Amino acid sequence: MREADLIVEGDYVLPIDKKGTVLRDASVVIRDGKIEDILPVGKAKALYSAREKVGGSNYLVMPGFVNTHTHAAMVAFRGLADDLPLMKWLRKYIWPRESRFVTADFIRKSLPLALAEMIASGITTFADMYFFQDVAA
Repeated sequence: MREADLIVEGDYVLPIDKKGTVLRDASVVIRDGKIEDILPVGKAKALYSAREKVGGSNYLVMPGFVNTHTHAAMVAFRGLADDLPLMKWLRKYIWPRESRFVTADFIRKSLPLALAEMIASGITTFADMYFFQDVAA
């Protein structure tokens, strides 16, 4: 039996290939931070032991999403007159508050909520387009 760090099981596994493959009842085997194998659950149980196992019935296993355009710390402004047309919203509500409140510390304090929401939504990578990008990094 081979050692793995993690085995992720799912009713469905989307390996993301050109054919659009969807695997049923499959496991993704992780070793040394890399995918070592993708195979049926039964075969994975016969071939691998793992320190940790997650997933199972009613799970979909797929690569994380990439959000290529965020203003992550703006989560702190959520709900602020968000029913207005864009330019009115920006000019009257957002830009005045940004000029008054947005500092490196504001970014640092707002980011944990934004990151938690991204992770809960399956986003594993993001590119931030907001102020103080070095803090967001």
